[in-house]
Amino acid sequence: MSGGGGIAAGAALLARDRAFPSLSHQILICPMLDDRFETHSSRMVDRAGVWDRHSNLYA
Repeated sequence: MSGGGGIAAGAALLARDRAFPSLSHQILICPMLDDRFETHSSRMVDRAGVWDRHSNLYA
């Protein structure tokens, strides 16, 4: 993931925590945010999009 993607994800989390501004969606093109594979969502999507479990494992 690029540095800009990390900043975008962090800004969305900050907006969520502060309840302002109200965001409706966030789309990250290559969201390699967590490489630990400890959550259900990190393991449930494979070979189904631009960036999926397989891509994360490869990276």
